Amino acid sequence: MLRKLNFILTPLGMVLGVNTYADVSCAVSGSVWNNGYVANVAVTNAGESLQEGWSVALLFDDTPTINNSWSAELAVDGNVLTASNVAWNANLAAGQSTHFGFVGSYSGDFELPECFVGALDDDTALEDYLKQGVHNHLNLRIENSATGSSSSSSSSGASSSSSSSSASSASSTSSGAPVAEPDTQPDDITNTQEDGVDEADIIESDGNNFFVVRSSLYYTGTSSSTSGSSSASSSGSGGYGDYAQGVLIEAYSKDSAAGTTQHVGQVTLPYEENYLHVSGAYFRKTPQGNRLAIVSNTRESQPYYWSYGYGYYPYYQISNKVAISVANIDIPELMDEAERITFDGDLVSSRRIGSKLYIASRYSPNLSRLGFDFSSSASNEANAQRLDDADLTDLLPHVYDENGVGTPLVTAADCTVPEWPEKVDVYAGSLLVITQIDLDNNLEISSRCLPASATEIYSSADAIYAFSNAFSVGVKVHKFTLKNDTQESEISYKGSVKLPGSIACSNQSYCFGEQDGALRVLYRASNYSDPTPYRISVIKQSSGSEEGLEVIATLPNAERPASIGKPGEIVYAMRSFGDHAYVVTFDRIDPLYAINFSNPADPYIAGELEVTGVSDYLHPVGENLLLGVGRDAIFDEARNLTWFQGVKVELFDVSDPTNLRSLGSEVIGKRGSSTTLSFDTRGIAFSHDENGIRFAIPVKMHDKPIGPANTDALNQYYNWTHTGLYVYQIETQPNTDASLSRLGILKTDIGEANVRYDRGVIDGGAVYYLHNYHMFSSLINYLAQ
Repeated sequence: MLRKLNFILTPLGMVLGVNTYADVSCAVSGSVWNNGYVANVAVTNAGESLQEGWSVALLFDDTPTINNSWSAELAVDGNVLTASNVAWNANLAAGQSTHFGFVGSYSGDFELPECFVGALDDDTALEDYLKQGVHNHLNLRIENSATGSSSSSSSSGASSSSSSSSASSASSTSSGAPVAEPDTQPDDITNTQEDGVDEADIIESDGNNFFVVRSSLYYTGTSSSTSGSSSASSSGSGGYGDYAQGVLIEAYSKDSAAGTTQHVGQVTLPYEENYLHVSGAYFRKTPQGNRLAIVSNTRESQPYYWSYGYGYYPYYQISNKVAISVANIDIPELMDEAERITFDGDLVSSRRIGSKLYIASRYSPNLSRLGFDFSSSASNEANAQRLDDADLTDLLPHVYDENGVGTPLVTAADCTVPEWPEKVDVYAGSLLVITQIDLDNNLEISSRCLPASATEIYSSADAIYAFSNAFSVGVKVHKFTLKNDTQESEISYKGSVKLPGSIACSNQSYCFGEQDGALRVLYRASNYSDPTPYRISVIKQSSGSEEGLEVIATLPNAERPASIGKPGEIVYAMRSFGDHAYVVTFDRIDPLYAINFSNPADPYIAGELEVTGVSDYLHPVGENLLLGVGRDAIFDEARNLTWFQGVKVELFDVSDPTNLRSLGSEVIGKRGSSTTLSFDTRGIAFSHDENGIRFAIPVKMHDKPIGPANTDALNQYYNWTHTGLYVYQIETQPNTDASLSRLGILKTDIGEANVRYDRGVIDGGAVYYLHNYHMFSSLINYLAQ
């Protein structure tokens, strides 16, 4: 079970210029030198009466080593140092301060600790934490308003998004993992990072039909909102006039013997909110029948003065909600909505493991539900009073029934507090919420929360790792273990750890991998002057602690000094499976690194291979082959620049990681060409069945010179020629190298269009291509060459 929230910690930064929720505050100052430091701590009675005795907690990144101390009694428990008064400084009058200090030593990276104080009951602690964060937010608004600063983001919530918020595509097997157990359900056409862990996508299948989802406007003036004929274009704005937002589901029957599809039905599921963003869908064959669970983010549009962006995403939420609509798709021609569940929060990401759907969301108190008014500066005092008058129920995220009646999604008992955010500024007051929904059991729901923030997740079959990615403050990784058996389900918090840098991959979850409970994380160290800043760390459960994580190894290190990448190179891709992780770095040429994790406490670079171009995506093919998809590139010595060229597909032999080899490659098109996989890790269709090993990728091909072109110029750009799904086969024979060959191209008859959200599916002898939400199909034997 999760450890209950049972105390409140209030750093000095939380009590400046805002209401005070503890009688004592503290602050740390000091200095750090090579392997040593001195910390001086000021403890102040911030209340209005005598404080008889005090205790503060100091939070370190790792277990501290204390060599000397004065004016306080100290005790170390993990990475927390507790300091309490001695006899002579126990009593503090209102406004009075006392000081204590200590000298310590360290190895590796080090920052002075943060100081926290106080102790309250469960409900009060959580209430005060949430209130303090909103007070910080209100004060920042007032401060910036006074200095003439403007909001950094617009709140026009009426725009409609018709694409997946996370990388998506489709494949005919569940995962690129080399050891894959087949799913007993025909629901795994999405290419996923880990076997057995499904990811939301815009296309799903029940084995006989495809179901394509997107947000859409629908006409409400004369027809029913759930009529299949009421769907309108997915572009434009919703929530005005005779149009509103909805989730559009289109059904296509498929005949893989003939290589054909037919549009057989569609339905629009109506939403009242002005803004609707469809993340993707999950197919599940439940006891009640075939169901499609569509995960979306919604919010109401608000006047511009409601909006306030801080940092790299808008922080405080106005009316953000996560919605899961479950459609009955037993009869594709007569689809309708069976159930819907909605709760407060901003969607981070989602996964499905068996019948359990997991939603990671970030929640901060709903400002609209609290009754705030930002129309003028005169409302500032009233907003602060509304906040002070709110109770815990008002502040917590709510889950809503079909009539819009809300009840708290979590209680204080559902939250765990291993530590409070170490930088308590405007980001304070956020909850990371992991919600489990049972798709087989009437959407039975349970949640756990943590006083933290997250921007993405990585999930294995046994654990969810939620993390935030901020270069200046480091990466905080939070682990939750999962029980997914049919009789018992439980989410358990297992600890957090901080890495000094930022996640290196553009598709951030792919910089993670787990093997036997050891997590591998690739990140860029927060050192601007380091020409080779990339590190890969191994994280495991702390010995003797059920709620603690620790870094057990990091590359490079003193014993293994070889760098990951050469000076100036950046990471483009990583894939982790088995005992190895493979990393692509690039500046002029593409080094492919194989890192051995057979001993998690002592990883090392086993081998590397230099090839031209760069892989944006790596896909394991069994245990001995690795597929790379990216871009060809040529170094321009005259300009000292590298110019990307056409799309490059390359096959690698990784059977001996100390001797990596390229087995062949193909370059598609010229400069200007692109593939979905350069943006979206689910842009590959992969199949390994009785027909052999085949894969397909969407490509927008450019090879027509522009005007009087200089075809010898490395930076020459070329015009669009065609768009199509390129289908390949990997041939393997005993005692000979595997080979790569193209089977053909399924070309579209649409003009030039973006391929960022394109999907492909291989099914037996047929191939299917969803391009710009249009479906194309063919037998592989009839593809164009």
